[in-house]
Amino acid sequence: MYQSNNWSDELQRLLKALDEREAGLFDEIEGNLDELYSAEDIINRVFDGRLDNGVLGNVNVIPFDTQGQCCSTLLVVIGAKDSDRTINTRILEAIKHILATCPGKTTNVVFWAAKWNSQVWAKHNRSFGQATVVLKPFLAAATPLYH
Repeated sequence: MYQSNNWSDELQRLLKALDEREAGLFDEIEGNLDELYSAEDIINRVFDGRLDNGVLGNVNVIPFDTQGQCCSTLLVVIGAKDSDRTINTRILEAIKHILATCPGKTTNVVFWAAKWNSQVWAKHNRSFGQATVVLKPFLAAATPLYH
């Protein structure tokens, strides 16, 4: 589905898993993305509150990841009611993860967002170095974020 972007197999598997989970959630929220209030709400609804159930594969997750092993992929979750300030904070957390927490190890970043702000992204987009950065809006196809 995402092969035309030359994304790694791991990244493509994660995006496929997110698509599948979104499809199951669509009926539950009756197409109203406002029901996905926060990252916490998304995790609770989509993954029954458990990130270790193997659905995502081997990824680090913001805002929930407790520092375990560094993975090559970072998933950053943003809810529909998260403020621009929260979006800014999540982007900064991702930058910190790439540059300080797991330098040289995280090569993929996926922003899984029920809400996005391109102006906030533009303030930080050059901070991601060589990482592949993808925006995966809810109920829409993933797209590369250029930096």
